[in-house]
Amino acid sequence: MKKYVYINYYRDSNEERRKEYLHCIERNLSFDWVDGMIVFLDNDDHKSDLPESKKISFVSLSRRMEFQDVFDHAQSNIEPDSVIIVLNLDIFLEDSEQWKNIDKDFFQTGFEHKALVLTRHDVEAYGSNNLIVDADAWHSGCFCDAWVFQTPLKENFIKEDFHFCVGNAPQCDNLMMGIMSRHYHTYSWGSKYRIFHYDVCRGAKNMQDKLDKNPDAVDHRPKARMIEHRNIPKIGRAHAELQSHHDLV
Repeated sequence: MKKYVYINYYRDSNEERRKEYLHCIERNLSFDWVDGMIVFLDNDDHKSDLPESKKISFVSLSRRMEFQDVFDHAQSNIEPDSVIIVLNLDIFLEDSEQWKNIDKDFFQTGFEHKALVLTRHDVEAYGSNNLIVDADAWHSGCFCDAWVFQTPLKENFIKEDFHFCVGNAPQCDNLMMGIMSRHYHTYSWGSKYRIFHYDVCRGAKNMQDKLDKNPDAVDHRPKARMIEHRNIPKIGRAHAELQSHHDLV
């Protein structure tokens, strides 16, 4: 199975934050088992920020990327029996055998129709191998930062309403978990298929900070569909230490 990463890139006004985003993109492009990266842009001028790579395909939008955009593109452009990995921009994957073999170890075993949501490990500081996990959130399964599917997507699944943003949308992950659980055997397995959240320059800033300062800057549509929200309990334990000795960032 080929593996494709989907992201939405924009040029952050904070130069340090922009460097974090680009670092995540470069890391994800560097893995030999990642076959392609589909980058949605709301401004074509921002294309010049990204490294040159034959793996990158650009899609131009006049707005932020929605899950609807991802699924429409994947269903029309990605070959069957591929893996699509939808990521928040500040997430990079672990270069691991688990990710490399996700096709045979996950999608080709057990239930036929499966999908993944992934909780994250937070990078503590620049140049550090120390990772932080939110133990309470891991236990409750109340959030995720990556969504993983096999193509083609189920017909009934793509008929759902996915007109809400990937990230920058409070509780979009809870809404996605609810929709996914109606159509797929959905697992939260961030302890095996590890993803790293790279948001050091802003310190303790989070979505609530953004809401308090500028409530119009985020997508509120997922909050209007709370009856559809779900939490998916995690599989396995969150490990806060790297298993390898190379530098994480």
